[in-house]
Amino acid sequence: MSLQELIIPNQKNYTFEEKVDLLDASLWGQELKWEEVKYMAKYFDVYNIQPDTEILKEGDRSQPYIGLIMKGTVDVVKKDINGENKKLTRIGKNRTFGEMSVIDDLPSSASIITASQVILMALEKNSFRYLVKDKPSYGNKFLFQLLKLMSARLRQTSGKLIDL
Repeated sequence: MSLQELIIPNQKNYTFEEKVDLLDASLWGQELKWEEVKYMAKYFDVYNIQPDTEILKEGDRSQPYIGLIMKGTVDVVKKDINGENKKLTRIGKNRTFGEMSVIDDLPSSASIITASQVILMALEKNSFRYLVKDKPSYGNKFLFQLLKLMSARLRQTSGKLIDL
């Protein structure tokens, strides 16, 4: 399913200024200078998504993107050995998902299902790559933030494994 298919009918179209404000208000925006926020915002699309919608499917590689949750919550779900969905965690505002597939070109490692109405800022793989190529200093800053995020998640997972 493409991101375009997830849009709520008759939803509001976000202006560039509104996208800048959304990104600036996020935790990601706090790490960026104003000119960086304005530049990066043009690469993001904003989607309003209904509850109980699978917005990323485990094993899918059709349209990788980095999702930044601006409002609402999503469940991170993975299939167990029997093919049953198991919720790994619930994440909300200012959290991201989808980074790994954008970076390594491998299929999604988990599914993402909206637990409530969600406003999502999405940065598709091609836009991400253009950002890195077009403005390397901004792209590198964004990549560094992704690395910090992924490192924190790996540490968290390692901590959970030790408790098993």
